[in-house]
Amino acid sequence: MSTPADSAPPRDTEPLRPQRPGDQDCCGSGCDRCVWIVYEEQLDAWEAHQRRRSSAEHAPKQI
Repeated sequence: MSTPADSAPPRDTEPLRPQRPGDQDCCGSGCDRCVWIVYEEQLDAWEAHQRRRSSAEHAPKQI
């Protein structure tokens, strides 16, 4: 029998870059949570993660 922990992805899995919405995904009515706003927030978070990962990889190793 599997448990939820068994099906969870490994913690060291690299997050995927958010997928850009298509032009048809926006209704153009100025929604508070427009698909473009959500995409930009997700992209900002993904880019910040990439910067942290890159900094950690280039940081001096402590023995």
